[in-house]
Amino acid sequence: MKFMATKLVVSILLGAVASGLFAADAPSAKIAAPSGAQQAPIHPWMSVGPAPPAIPAAIAVHAPSHTIYIGSLGGGILKSTDGGVTFVAVIPGGSVLSMAMDPYNPNVVYAGGFKTTDGGATWVEQDGGVGFSMAMDPTNSNIVYAGGFGVQKTTDGGETWQFLFKGLAMLRFFR
Repeated sequence: MKFMATKLVVSILLGAVASGLFAADAPSAKIAAPSGAQQAPIHPWMSVGPAPPAIPAAIAVHAPSHTIYIGSLGGGILKSTDGGVTFVAVIPGGSVLSMAMDPYNPNVVYAGGFKTTDGGATWVEQDGGVGFSMAMDPTNSNIVYAGGFGVQKTTDGGETWQFLFKGLAMLRFFR
């Protein structure tokens, strides 16, 4: 299980680095192909899952403080405060499919029906906010949306959640 968690963290961090997630730390950093190397052709995006052995995971990053939270199906939540060099389990078990972090305060995180305001030391279960994806209003961290088979919204920091609509099918297949 430890190897699987390490592999998940490494895969997510490699993806984050490749996508320029930490670009704020190195604005002029570029990766150049070796001299004489041929560039692979660029292809349009294509869905590759869900398919085993894929592990659904969620990630929330606050680049200025180098804080990263990673949640996964059955793996709980891991936290790093050093840009991913080390991780600590803040929730050692359980499943997290979505996360949203306050862009101005990395101690405030919503994660699959739970919320922390103290950087993961304690988590409060909520009566909503469970979904396959989450989004926080960038100007007001009390407004959060959670989507799954419907869309929920809170305007009071997760104290109450309302369904905006229910019954959406979860289809992600595209070409």
